[in-house]
Order: sequence, then C-alpha cells, then structure tokens
Amino acid sequence: MNFYGDCADILYVTVYYGSGYVSNGFMVLDIDYDQYNVNVDGCFSLIASSNNVEIDASTWHARLGHIGLQRMQRLAREDLLGSLTNVSLSVCEHYLAGKTTRKLFGKGTRVEFPLHFIHSDICGPLNVRARHGASYFITFIDYFTRFDYVFLISHKSEALDCFRRYIAMVENQWNKTIKALRTDRRHEYLSE
Repeated sequence: MNFYGDCADILYVTVYYGSGYVSNGFMVLDIDYDQYNVNVDGCFSLIASSNNVEIDASTWHARLGHIGLQRMQRLAREDLLGSLTNVSLSVCEHYLAGKTTRKLFGKGTRVEFPLHFIHSDICGPLNVRARHGASYFITFIDYFTRFDYVFLISHKSEALDCFRRYIAMVENQWNKTIKALRTDRRHEYLSE
C-alpha cells in the first residue's frame, strides 16, 4: 500500500487493485472485487467497497460478532451502520449459544467432621532430589480442617506405606476413622 495524506493506493508488485480514503475514522476502499479475483499465494482477502449497498440488520449483527439488539439499535441511532435505521433481528443461534451458561453442578456432600473426606495425590518425579534421595512427594488433605500432611518418598511404591502411617497418625489424633479417600486413580495405593 502506498499512503499519501488521507488516501492509499493498493498494489501488488506492479498491479493496481484500487484505492482507499479515510472517512469518519474508517478506511473506505474503492475496489471492484468482481474485476480482481485476489488470490495471491493462497491468501484470500475480503475487500469492502465504498458503494452504498443496502446491508440488512442480520448481516451487521454477524459482522459485529453477534451483539445484542440494544447495542445494534444504539449503533443505528448513532448512524454507525450506514443507511440502516430500523433494527429488528430474528432468533440468532450464535447469539443464544454465547449467552447460555453451563448447567450448575449438583450439591456435593458436605464434610461434617475431621477425617470425613481426605484428598491425596503424588507429585513427581522432581528434577531436584531431596537430601535423602526423595524425588516424589505425597500429600494428604483433610477437607474439614484443611490440614495437609506431606511425605517425601523415593518411589511411588512407597505410597501405600505412607498412607498406612498417615491413617495411624490421624486416626489416633482425632479418635475417628477415615470415611472417604479421593485420589486420581493411578493405582499408587494398591499393593502387589
């Protein structure tokens, strides 16, 4: 493009395709698309024309990203939609899909006491090993108290032993038994 003042010429190598000028903050292109089927190196360009073509409300609605009726009416009142003055839209599936919300999750079970619900996960192997050679850690989180226990382990096969130590420690401390354990089902807690 060659720019001069508020105007521009649109060229590709030495082929002249048209020109454009600035009007109300927009670049208005004066190009006859039918005369030039622009498809250079597999690229396709959508070219607007400065001809006063009647554009209906549904076309503007799609061009503006499926905005709502009130916004479309405000743009029409401010003469920003060309000659369009009366905006009435039919039901737009794209607009409705954008406005829908995800269905709410059902109510979960409420944790009522310590050790009612425990979450556990193993992280690793880590790039840096601990001093005693551990490259994994395992966490146990009580949903009621939000108290976390972290054990450093060298191999995933130690997970079941850590779980047994955790059970002995917390059940003795709270004088209750663990009701539920949530994991990512990676079989770390299964013995041979």
